[in-house]
Amino acid sequence: MITFQRIKRRLIFLAIVFFLFIFVFTACTSTPSTELSGATYLVIIEGEGTVTSNPAGINCSDTGGDCSKFSTDVLSFTAVPKSGWAFNNWSSSEYCDSGTENPCVRVDDNERENINITAVFYKPGGTHDDLF
Repeated sequence: MITFQRIKRRLIFLAIVFFLFIFVFTACTSTPSTELSGATYLVIIEGEGTVTSNPAGINCSDTGGDCSKFSTDVLSFTAVPKSGWAFNNWSSSEYCDSGTENPCVRVDDNERENINITAVFYKPGGTHDDLF
């Protein structure tokens, strides 16, 4: 014969099993909340040319464009000189201060900061004033 005490114990047991299931399921499927971190990049162009980013977002030229981007990703910056100009180097950035390597790759180290990246273009055969 089923008594009230037996029903009560079974209900308590089922409630415990249900809450354990919910706890384990939630722990296994939830994504930890992480604070958004990254950097804001500002591209500066000296001379005449364009700088693009990968992933896309920066498409900046000496005449304007999208020269700023917030990102949490690995970024690469590619400098493309205008016709009659040549890429010289990256300057004023510890992240693209690799001289003449093009593209420049920057791995985000989760620092929140503003990062200026300058692409320097020059006119071959021009005067020293053409080298910015």
